[in-house]
Amino acid sequence: GGLVNTKPSLLLEPQSTNEVTYSEKFNEWSNVGGVTLTSDISKSPDGSISADGIQDTTGGSFKRIRIVKGSLSPNSTFTASVFVKKETSQINFGGIALVYQNVSTATSYGIIDAVNGTIVNGSGSITPTFNVVDFGNYWRFEMTSTDNGSNTAVEFAIYGTLSNNGTSLGVGAGSVRTIWGAQLEQKSYCTSYIPTNGSTQTRAAETCNGAGTSSILPSEEGILYAEIARPVNDSVIRSIALSDGSAGNVVLIQYYNNNIGIVVKVSSSAQAVFSISNTTLDFNKIAISWKSNSYKAFVNGTQTNIDTSGSTFSAGTLSEFAFDRGDGLEDFYGKIRDVRVYNTKEMTDSEVDILLTKITS
Repeated sequence: GGLVNTKPSLLLEPQSTNEVTYSEKFNEWSNVGGVTLTSDISKSPDGSISADGIQDTTGGSFKRIRIVKGSLSPNSTFTASVFVKKETSQINFGGIALVYQNVSTATSYGIIDAVNGTIVNGSGSITPTFNVVDFGNYWRFEMTSTDNGSNTAVEFAIYGTLSNNGTSLGVGAGSVRTIWGAQLEQKSYCTSYIPTNGSTQTRAAETCNGAGTSSILPSEEGILYAEIARPVNDSVIRSIALSDGSAGNVVLIQYYNNNIGIVVKVSSSAQAVFSISNTTLDFNKIAISWKSNSYKAFVNGTQTNIDTSGSTFSAGTLSEFAFDRGDGLEDFYGKIRDVRVYNTKEMTDSEVDILLTKITS
């Protein structure tokens, strides 16, 4: 999204739409209760002077700005996010909300601490999930909830004050919160920022193609290594693979649920299947080495699995590297910092183990 990242990575994401029509101009939102808005008071994460101030100066009621998205399927899932400038002190606490409407109102609230970078449940009728990302001088607060009232509209609201104590809902005058870059997505997790200015905007699904041929990729034995991060813990399988263009001859590294999966198939027969429990959304360094009767998995410098029985590929079998499982399914969406393929045919087992430990440490 054009934001500064001191540790850059290739980011592949699915199609997503920011349903907020003015993601940076908060005076274009509906103002409920008379919250005080001040435009362009600070430098934003993209370096421009475009961040706005939001403040409840009087207390007495919950004051907020909001946008409403209608024409939804019942019981939809949405993720709301906003950048909030880091503070050294604050009076009361701001917050965000997703309120599902039109049939049986269902509420979800997130109380924001702009000093410590935390967001907690504000005890609505829905229990949301949260994530916070550090963007230098800003936090990006993310909240996901799923309607449980068969509603057909959702309100995304940002509050001047949502809590007096940081744990429960409450009104009151508060200090200024500096906000920028609001986003509302019909997804179970937050994607990178999509700016808007007067209309919703959609980012197309991203792909990366054209890596490798059978003349340079190893088949009989080798190492597949990746330093990758996933966007969320869920049951969606996200894969990267060396293959022959199918899912029958393939070396796979996958994320699913709270696990890293490693699979080697030769002529559609599984030769090695490893599952490593891992709940972190941060980067992991993952490697699989393969050759006849020797399959080893390493994660973050530690050997996690070994299988000493199994056949391997014929020369020239593996012909492509792809961010999917080899046949175009199970696309990988996430962050990729490093991907490598090694031919280990001239290496001893000891040299392979040293290399596996070194690259994953």
